[in-house]
Amino acid sequence: MLWLTWRQFRAQAIIAVAALAVVAISLITTAFKVRDRFKSAGIPTCHIHHDCVRVASFYIDQLRNSTPYDLSFNLGVLFLYAVPG
Repeated sequence: MLWLTWRQFRAQAIIAVAALAVVAISLITTAFKVRDRFKSAGIPTCHIHHDCVRVASFYIDQLRNSTPYDLSFNLGVLFLYAVPG
């Protein structure tokens, strides 16, 4: 029975695994860049200077105005709309 199920749905399974791999790779590559910007913005040490609100808003504005993050955000939203729950 398992063999029959695999035969019927293997194309969908391969496509799902490939799509999941693409999403995982894009999240991993974006995560490294976001982490570096997080550290360079000074958010980990903002509580020492008591200016976390200013630093956090600068960090968010910096991410919003950068093209790769905007593109990955919009593609992520499109992906969530395209893939049914």
